[in-house]
Amino acid sequence: TLSSSSAASDVYKRQAWDNGLVVRAFPTGILGYAPPLCCTDDDIDAIIERTRATLDQTLDDPDVRAAMRD
Repeated sequence: TLSSSSAASDVYKRQAWDNGLVVRAFPTGILGYAPPLCCTDDDIDAIIERTRATLDQTLDDPDVRAAMRD
């Protein structure tokens, strides 16, 4: 989870921003989103796809992988 390292949370938030997401990564491993107040089904699909990409990118970070092994 993201709670294994505050660095992992920072990497996730940076990757999310780069992917067009506004999020908060809580130390308990919960992800908080700030979507528009009115979302279409396509908007939600895009949020989910961007989240998937962001998680994959975060897990590809060597520092995050190292923190997960600790």
